[in-house]
Amino acid sequence: MKMKASTFGRVNHMYFVYITSGRHDEREPVVTAEVESHIRVGGCPMTLERRQLAKCISMQTGCSDELAYRAVGALFDAMRETLIARGRVEIRGFGTLEVKPTKGKPGARNPRTNEVIPVPPHYLARFRPGKALRESMKRKR
Repeated sequence: MKMKASTFGRVNHMYFVYITSGRHDEREPVVTAEVESHIRVGGCPMTLERRQLAKCISMQTGCSDELAYRAVGALFDAMRETLIARGRVEIRGFGTLEVKPTKGKPGARNPRTNEVIPVPPHYLARFRPGKALRESMKRKR
């Protein structure tokens, strides 16, 4: 059986490697103890950036890295456009992103002049986790 090493990505400026034996299911991460604390089960890092997310998708689906990166970009573009239009993005089992208006408030005080700096009303994107995500996070504690 032929073994092949391929780099996955960087975590805190260090690379970790997957050893593959030809089948996607048999990939095993080979990491140092220093990097291991930053990696979750499945080989994806704790803080997932766009390119790393695309790499995780390409590894799980077998598509090319470039195709996965474009798919992630298209997904984020669609989500961004929906939120800009004050819409709602609902992904069953994961969560909901929606835009909520905030009220204007007095805000903070300038310590030199004691002047109150008002915060005008604006909109914020809020994320509410879905039931399946909440349940799986409770189990991981």
